[in-house]
Amino acid sequence: MYNDEIFELNHLQYSYIDEFAALIDINFKVKRGEKICILGANGSGKSTLLKILSGLYFPKEGAMKAFGEYITEENMEDDYFSKQYHRRVGFVFQNSDVQLFNSSVWDEIAFGPIQLGLKKEEIFKRVDDVMELFNISHLKERPPYRLSGGEKKKVALASILVNNPDALILDEPTNGLDPKSQRWLVNVLIQLNRAGKTIITSTHDLKLVNEIADRIIVLNEDHQIVADGAVDEILKNRELLLQVNLIDEYN
Repeated sequence: MYNDEIFELNHLQYSYIDEFAALIDINFKVKRGEKICILGANGSGKSTLLKILSGLYFPKEGAMKAFGEYITEENMEDDYFSKQYHRRVGFVFQNSDVQLFNSSVWDEIAFGPIQLGLKKEEIFKRVDDVMELFNISHLKERPPYRLSGGEKKKVALASILVNNPDALILDEPTNGLDPKSQRWLVNVLIQLNRAGKTIITSTHDLKLVNEIADRIIVLNEDHQIVADGAVDEILKNRELLLQVNLIDEYN
């Protein structure tokens, strides 16, 4: 099923300005069409790793390749390179309010295609199609800040999917959503993966993992990868889950 690599991380390390280590010696590959969950306790480096994959942060040491190209700060300063990368790799933030900044839902979803320089007719078609897909056409004139949490998540996801990315990266995607919105989002991720999209999520909610992933990469609180394997294999390893503070002794 997976025949070519999208991401390749080699001895990647990342530290913040104060020299606090966020990721240490990270090594893994992601193949097209995979459905991967990054697991780890809060503070383990999950969000930082996803932002590196998304081209928002850059490794301090080591390297990352995507689609066969090195992703560096210098490369991403090239406007064409950056636009093409962010078209192919979509990132949905944990907090939708961070992502939504336009004055209306329509403008929010149209922003990406406009930046890509698509023709007006194509922009209108894409925006209308994705709004219909997510059943949010009735919200098109509404300012995003006045939407519910579930509606904001739909708009944030629509604003990424309108660009038709190859890979979709989501940070704690169900955080703060009610059960109905959680179920909707999980079903969307499953359908997107079946359509060939590579899906990478982060979570510490073990109840979701069986549905949103086929493979798990586990980070410990020392910001290192301690396991990489099939979902069943990882979730049955109680000793590992205790070690990385994802369960306690009473679970």
